[in-house]
Amino acid sequence: MKENDIGMKMKMVFQFIKQVYQETALLMQTIEGLMSPDFKCPFDATGVWRFSYRYDAGETWLIKSVSRYWEQKDNPLSAALISIEFMPDLDWTDNKDVGPIATAMSLKLKQKVKKNNWAFWWRDDCGRNEKIFEVDRSNAPIYHSTLIDGVEKDGTEQLLHSIANFWLPLSALTDQAIVDKILVRPLKELCIRNIQEVSLTQQESYLYLPADEI
Repeated sequence: MKENDIGMKMKMVFQFIKQVYQETALLMQTIEGLMSPDFKCPFDATGVWRFSYRYDAGETWLIKSVSRYWEQKDNPLSAALISIEFMPDLDWTDNKDVGPIATAMSLKLKQKVKKNNWAFWWRDDCGRNEKIFEVDRSNAPIYHSTLIDGVEKDGTEQLLHSIANFWLPLSALTDQAIVDKILVRPLKELCIRNIQEVSLTQQESYLYLPADEI
C-alpha cells in the first residue's frame, strides 16, 4: 500500500470515528432530555469521557467510554449513571458479538456527590467483579451489586447499599421512543420506586447474562 493510500484510509477512518462520537453525543442528549423531568446533573461538565494516555499502544488512544451522572431532584442520595462503552470487556459473557454497550446504574448514596472527578471505578466493576461486589443475579438481567466490607477505593464511603445495573447493546437504541422504553424508564423505576424488580420490555434486546455465565 502506497503512502498516499494510507493517508486516505486514515482520513476515512477518522471521519467515521467523528461520526460515531457525534451520534453518541446525540444519544446522550436524548437520554438527558428523558431524564431531566425527574433528575438533574449536579456537575458543570456534560459527561465524563474516558480515554487512554499510553503512547506505546496506539490501539488504546481512542475514547473508550462516556458517562453521564444524575441525581434525583427530590432526593440527591438517589442517583443514576449511564455509561456508553465503545470497547467493552466482554470476558464475562459468551456473547462476544454484542459490540458497544450501554450500562445503566441505580445508586443509593450516603452522601451527595459534589464534584465531577469523583471516581466512577465501580462503573466497570459492578455486576462483574466479585472481588469487590457481592452480585445478586436472581433478578437477571438486572444485577444488584453490593460492595463487600473492607474494600478501600475512592468513593466507597459514599455508597449506601447496592448498585442495581443492567446492560443493553447500543445497537438496540434506535430511536427516542426505544431509548425511553428499554433504558430510561426501567432505570427511573429502579431509582425512584426503589424496587428490586422492574418490567423490562423487549427482553430479546437485553444483554441477558445467565447466572452461571458470569
